[in-house]
Amino acid sequence: WQGDGAYMWGGNDSNQLGFPKQVCEEMGEDYDGEREIVKKPRKFGCFPGETFVDVACGDAHTCAINNAGEVIHWGLWLEPAESDGSEPVFVGADPFPITVENSLSQRKFARQLSCGGDFTVVATIDGQVYSWGSNSRQELGLNREVTVIDSPTLVQGDLANACIVQISCGQGHTLALSKS
Repeated sequence: WQGDGAYMWGGNDSNQLGFPKQVCEEMGEDYDGEREIVKKPRKFGCFPGETFVDVACGDAHTCAINNAGEVIHWGLWLEPAESDGSEPVFVGADPFPITVENSLSQRKFARQLSCGGDFTVVATIDGQVYSWGSNSRQELGLNREVTVIDSPTLVQGDLANACIVQISCGQGHTLALSKS
């Protein structure tokens, strides 16, 4: 299955729908500018000719996998706090690609993804799992005492020898389904 387009609606206060404010204002009565809400499904047009094979939404970000196995991110992006102990900051809202690669810088092809509140998890075609974003509840599964991971990182632990075929994220937790 491959979709011929992505359709978005709902809150867009962090550009999580991928519609710049100017485009939203041109929607007329289909857009509530005061609350930054797109009232009915609109075709996403940031990547003309792009074919998406999977999509997922977090609280203020959205991700998709294109037919080349690349992950595209739009909406807010979480960056680590400074070493002074300050809180993580949200930056950026423009769509951009995320490169999922292993420790040898070999590109991994995404098969399925899921977004939690402010984190993302990807299953690759070879059954590995990568995660990034907020780690405040250890939802990334990395066994690290850091609040934010800003790039896809391999999840190991009990998953090291498992072939993961599906993942799902809640607000602050993750589930992975293995082949066996």
